[in-house]
Amino acid sequence: MDQIRRFARVAIANGIDVHSHVIVETSRLGGYGLVAQSAIQEDTVVLRIPQKCTLDLSTLLELANAMKNTDTTGKVAKVINTTLTIGSSFTETAVVRNYIWSMRILQQMRKPGLLEADRKAFIDQYLDILATTNILDVDEHNDSSDSLVQSHIREKRKVAAEYQELLENLPEVQPFLSFEEAFQLHKAVKSRVLEIPHAIEKFVKQAEEDDEDEEEEEGEDFTTNVTLVPILDFANHAEERNAVFDVDRETNDVILRLDKDVAVGDEICISYLPTKAFDMFFRTYGFVPDSTGFFKWKIPHLSEVVSEYTEVKGENYEYIAKWLHIYPYLTVIRGKDGKIWLDLSDFKLPLLLIRGLHYNADWALKVDSDELSHMYQGTIEEIVEEMRKQEDHSDVVYGPETVYGVTWNGQEVSISSLIEQALEASEDAVNDLIKAAIPVIRSAIAKGLQEDEATIHGSDNTALADYYAFKRALLERVSEFEFDDYMQMIEGVYDIEEE
Repeated sequence: MDQIRRFARVAIANGIDVHSHVIVETSRLGGYGLVAQSAIQEDTVVLRIPQKCTLDLSTLLELANAMKNTDTTGKVAKVINTTLTIGSSFTETAVVRNYIWSMRILQQMRKPGLLEADRKAFIDQYLDILATTNILDVDEHNDSSDSLVQSHIREKRKVAAEYQELLENLPEVQPFLSFEEAFQLHKAVKSRVLEIPHAIEKFVKQAEEDDEDEEEEEGEDFTTNVTLVPILDFANHAEERNAVFDVDRETNDVILRLDKDVAVGDEICISYLPTKAFDMFFRTYGFVPDSTGFFKWKIPHLSEVVSEYTEVKGENYEYIAKWLHIYPYLTVIRGKDGKIWLDLSDFKLPLLLIRGLHYNADWALKVDSDELSHMYQGTIEEIVEEMRKQEDHSDVVYGPETVYGVTWNGQEVSISSLIEQALEASEDAVNDLIKAAIPVIRSAIAKGLQEDEATIHGSDNTALADYYAFKRALLERVSEFEFDDYMQMIEGVYDIEEE
C-alpha cells in the first residue's frame, strides 16, 4: 500500500488531478480500487489525467525520443529500437508491451539523466506498479485439461519465444530483464490497458434545406487508442458501474466522470468489456467478475467418459464428435441472484451416445472426389490435408454431407440420416439419450474437478485459485441437475438480463 500511496503523490506532482474525496484503497473486489471518502454527486469528474501522463503509441514514442535525445552513447536507442522489433504480432497492445519492456530494461540499467526528475520518478514508479500487479500465472508444464489454463500456457510459451528473440538480438539485456519479469509485464499491460477515444479528423457534412439552401455542419470522427492510464487503471470492473471514462475534447485529458451518485465508502467502478463471456474476462484480465454472464466449459476426457457409458474401449470419441459437429462444450449461465442453468439450445452431446458409432481412421481412402470438389477449391490431396488439420486442431470438421470419419454399425452416414435412423423419430429414444448423457456429464465434471485440485495444490497463484473456485461452484451446481431440469432447459432458453 505504501508503494501505491507514493505513486499517487508522484502522479499528482506530474499533473494528474484526483478528486479530494477519492483515494486508492484496498478493494473488496480484489487488489486496489478507487474509493469515495464522502458522498459525491453524479456528473462529477473525479479523475483528470493529462495526455502526457498516459502511455499510448503516440506518447510512448515522444517519451522514447526524449530519452534517446539525452543519451550520447547510443545505448538507449539500441535498446528501444531493438525491443520494438520483437514478436510477430504488432497490435497496439503488443507494441505498448514492447515499449514497457525497453523502459524496464533501461530503468534496471540505471541510465541517469534521461528524463526530468519528476517525470523519471513517475515512469519509474509506474513500471514498479506494473512489475508487482497481481497476474494470472500457470506453470507452462501444467498438463491440466482445462481449456482456459491451456490457452494461458500457449500464451506464455509465445511470450517465452519473443523473450528469447529479444536475447538473441540484444544478449546484454538478460541481467536486466528476466523472463519471469517480462511475462509479468506482458500480463500486467494486457490487463490494464483501456481503449481511449480520440478525435482523428474534422469532417463537413452538407445538409440540403428547402432544395436550395445548404448548411455546413461540423463534426468529429473518432478512433480508440490502446492506452495505459495511470491511476484510472486502479478503477475496478462492475456490471453495474457508477462511472465512465472519456476524453475532454478541449484539453485531450482523460477524465473519469460519475454517472451515478456515490455514497461514502462506495467503490468507483467502470465497465471493462460489454461481453457477458466469463472466459473472455479471464483470458484478458485474469479474473472472473462477480456478475451475470456465461461460461463455456470444455468437457474434459471426452473419449474416456463416453466409453464408460458405451463400454467400447479405445474409441476416439473426440474425433467422432468433430465429424458429427458435436461441440464439446456446455454453456453454463449465471443469472441474477446467482441462479445457475445451462444453455441447451444446441445440445448435441447425447448423439455421441448412439450405439454403434465408430471412428474411421482410413476415411481419406474412401472420400468421394466429386463431392469434395463441389465444396472446396484445390486438389483432393489439399482438401484432405485441410480436413486432417481440422480433426487435430478445430472443434469440428467442416466436411461434406457424408461423414467420412464416422461409421454407424459399419455403414457410412450423414448427420441427418444418423439422427433419423438411430432415433427412429421416437421421443422415447431421444429422452433415453438425454438421460444417458447426465451421468456422462457428471463423470466428466468429477474428473475435471479432481484434476483441478491437483493443479491448485501445486500453485500459489491467487488468481488461478479464484478461477478454480468459481468454476467449481458452477459445475457442482450442474452436477445436481436431474432429467426434468434438462428438459426444462431444452424447452426454453433463459435470458440473462431477465432472470
